[in-house]
Amino acid sequence: MKSTMLSFLIVLLSVQMLLAANPPPPPPPVPALDSYNLVIEWPNTFCLVEPQPPCQQHPQSFTLHGLWPQAGGRSLVNCPGSPMEDQTLEANKGDLTKFWPDLRNSDFDKSKSFWRHEWDTHGRCSGKPPADYLTMVFNAVKKYDVQKLLAKNGTK
Repeated sequence: MKSTMLSFLIVLLSVQMLLAANPPPPPPPVPALDSYNLVIEWPNTFCLVEPQPPCQQHPQSFTLHGLWPQAGGRSLVNCPGSPMEDQTLEANKGDLTKFWPDLRNSDFDKSKSFWRHEWDTHGRCSGKPPADYLTMVFNAVKKYDVQKLLAKNGTK
């Protein structure tokens, strides 16, 4: 029994020494960001196409789905970075609820998981801190107001 235990400990130590000598490779670098996709949606269509869970809000205007960093024509996703903190969301509550509503949830506190998901999936890849990313998002939404652009060209 003692020799079996000793053999096990020797093997375990050998494996640990091997792992220490050969650490796993670092994660691949994030590709160079070259553009952004401003992704918007018409809420009623979204709610028809994605009926479950049901939408709780139906704004009659285009809403933001996300601002997605791109590299070489592909979306960058799930990059490393800092978390989206409550205070950052609270500081942007007005713009979040107006331009980027969580269509499936009308409660601001419950919607935080939606915005955190978008940050975790896309925003981190911008290379910006969360507050700067949100500022960039809302500047883009205001600059490229689709309803104003459509109205300017005779579409109502």
